Amino acid sequence: AGHRIDASEVLSKAVIYDSVPCPQCVRHNEIPPFCFKRSRCLLYFNEDNQGRVGSLECRKCLAAGRNPTLRILDIVAPEVFVSYNWGVREEGPDGSVDFSTQRIVKPLRTRLEEQDDLVCWLDVGGGMGAGQNLMAEMAEGVRKCTVV
Repeated sequence: AGHRIDASEVLSKAVIYDSVPCPQCVRHNEIPPFCFKRSRCLLYFNEDNQGRVGSLECRKCLAAGRNPTLRILDIVAPEVFVSYNWGVREEGPDGSVDFSTQRIVKPLRTRLEEQDDLVCWLDVGGGMGAGQNLMAEMAEGVRKCTVV
């Protein structure tokens, strides 16, 4: 009468699902856990996201009296940490600031995410937000990623 699979078995698979379970729900053995849409989470890593760092709320955590606000980086951990030397600071005609090596790593990140479906941590593309501690955020990025 149908298939049965243990939730821990599903969560331990190294595959990409359309939904990502709330890590707090999983930690508190909430069955079934609230799930976030992976595509919605990945929007926060988009270069156009000027806020850079985002959070989402879990309805189940709210109902259970837990803090419902989770950082995107705690929901979807990037697999690849893109490390680079900033290079030379350059200002564009529109006043934008760019660093010479960012022009090299941004297309690499785009290729990895679009062609290989990997989530990448890059300080200028969802890894960092204004006012955050650079060294602390980079250390956390390295800790969470599979490949550096």
